[in-house]
Amino acid sequence: MNSQPQQTDARFERLRKTRAKAVKLIAYVLGLSVFVAKLIELLNIAHLHLLDYLYLVLLASLGIKVATWILISETELEMLSHWLKPKSYELPSEMVTIFTLAVTLTLLILTARHLVLFGICYVLYSFGNLYGWWRLRQELRIAIPATLKRLNDEKPPNAGTNLKALDVMTAYYLKPAHVLRSWIILFAAAVALCTAYYAWLHQSQSGYVAAYIVCILDILLVEEATIAYYRLRFYSAMRSVSAEEY
Repeated sequence: MNSQPQQTDARFERLRKTRAKAVKLIAYVLGLSVFVAKLIELLNIAHLHLLDYLYLVLLASLGIKVATWILISETELEMLSHWLKPKSYELPSEMVTIFTLAVTLTLLILTARHLVLFGICYVLYSFGNLYGWWRLRQELRIAIPATLKRLNDEKPPNAGTNLKALDVMTAYYLKPAHVLRSWIILFAAAVALCTAYYAWLHQSQSGYVAAYIVCILDILLVEEATIAYYRLRFYSAMRSVSAEEY
């Protein structure tokens, strides 16, 4: 039997180890940031202004985003490594991409108090997010057909279940407009950066408020809520497929 599936499993294992290091980095910085934010709140409880509350909401939004990434990335890596066993395709190493994403998320947490810097980091993150979805979809357009070819050639006992899993993965990763959503996220990040820069130039509190609101809505609605809708459907379908396997 071809050794390519075992090589693919080894690459997934390296991705998991890189992800674990990235998670530790984010967790340390996030914990420190939350501690500092709570300390500010306790020391200045009588003097908190609207911008302080918006900063805490933005920090909480980033916390949700990071927690979701930590929980979801491991689950999806497990699914990809379990169902994708291409015969003549080598999964590219994404260790640099994963660690870069972790560093960018960390910078977002650290700069959340300074909106111009945060806007720059958020635009960079949005570029990376756009590239990540584009790259993932390109690779899966190769890996899924390669896995189908292996199933047709080898005809393993679970081929029918595996085919259903590949259909579900195609519906989640390739059919929804993830790239379009990433472009919208990038556009909103650019709007937030421009608004924050205007507010900094003119010392406009309303400008800062607008920039905070755009960032918060972009993270919670455009990014997290939209992908959560697709993920819920994906996980529900995959649970049905997994039930057939066992």
